[in-house]
Amino acid sequence: MATTILNVEQAFYTGDYTSVINAEINDNSRVRELQARALIATKRTEEALEIISQDETSLHAALRLYAENKTEGLNEILDSNPDNATKHIIALVFAIAGEYEKALDILSSCAQSLDAVFLKVHIYLLLNKVSAAQGEVDAARSWANDHVIFNVAEALVCLRNNAAQKAFFIYEENNSLNATPSSSLGEAVSQTLLRRFPEASEAIKGTSSWDNEAVLVSSLALDLIQNNTSEVEELRNSLKKSQYSDAAAVIDIKEKEALFDEAVKKFKK
Repeated sequence: MATTILNVEQAFYTGDYTSVINAEINDNSRVRELQARALIATKRTEEALEIISQDETSLHAALRLYAENKTEGLNEILDSNPDNATKHIIALVFAIAGEYEKALDILSSCAQSLDAVFLKVHIYLLLNKVSAAQGEVDAARSWANDHVIFNVAEALVCLRNNAAQKAFFIYEENNSLNATPSSSLGEAVSQTLLRRFPEASEAIKGTSSWDNEAVLVSSLALDLIQNNTSEVEELRNSLKKSQYSDAAAVIDIKEKEALFDEAVKKFKK
């Protein structure tokens, strides 16, 4: 169980939402914020709203709109000159709505905020602006103090920037501190990019959340690359039975197989 604010941040940014939700740290706004976000991430919206309703601050007003997936009202909160934490949540909601430039504009005013750096990195990578994402990591390096949020952001950039070995080391270290499916999946992706397929398979098998769409789809991709026919069929069935039955890998598997065939050719050269 997370027992310090740093533990809670580490758990949240490595995908260990259960530890975040169960953290027992009294009267701390940062912990309540992360608990609310963890509940939202796990689709426990009503419980998140219970936490949010305990305070009437700009941050909690923004979190309420985040929980309700609404952008209406965000500009009014922004006009009240909120703090960095509130700006980050506002930017997050706009980003989820696809308003990336608006989100980036808001985040540009968040000085030395690791949450802001992490979100900017995500947005730039979504927009395929890898150099811009790398720039955010480089700019934050001098003050980030090797914080887990910075490390995870850097690992994401490394995966897109031909630095899979460095990404692997980051995920491996995170896993040694607190093993999570998210970090194990990061290890697996890194190992795949390094063409270490058996090690990638082991990393994926080490995850405990097989109802996680990213884990299932990544497992499917890896087995397609390795031509593991029986494993592919098993994973397809797992996806069809899961809550992610509308995942792209199931909806249009033939099209995806054609794409994976191209990947197979590249990896087998």
